[in-house]
Amino acid sequence: MDNQNQTNFNKYAELDDTDKAIINLIIQFPSITNTDIAKELNLERQTIIARKKKKLFKEVLLDLQKSALQYILDNQKKASEKLVSLIDSRNENVAINACKEILKNVLPEKHEITGKDGEALLPVSITITPVKPTPEDE
Repeated sequence: MDNQNQTNFNKYAELDDTDKAIINLIIQFPSITNTDIAKELNLERQTIIARKKKKLFKEVLLDLQKSALQYILDNQKKASEKLVSLIDSRNENVAINACKEILKNVLPEKHEITGKDGEALLPVSITITPVKPTPEDE
């Protein structure tokens, strides 16, 4: 364990069980409200608000959120490569779903994909955003 991870672990260990439970809910459900946290943990909403204002709580939550984001960023390339490799799957459904996932992130405006007989295969949302030319393009 490197020094930064050890520091993060030590900070987390300093929290009481209630603070850890609040942080775990926030990490699992990023859009959860203070009211929902309070209901889940049988606490008052004001208790949640007060705990979230504590310096140590904020530091630990921020460290965990940064770690989660870094993990996602570190694995983004791997996930993209896997998705692209699935385009060539022998299973046509897997290949089509891989294509859909790639296209929906690149071109999210609504279009319809049809088969050889002209029948709709699947709806795809595709958005085309014009790109301003750079000086090199002109």
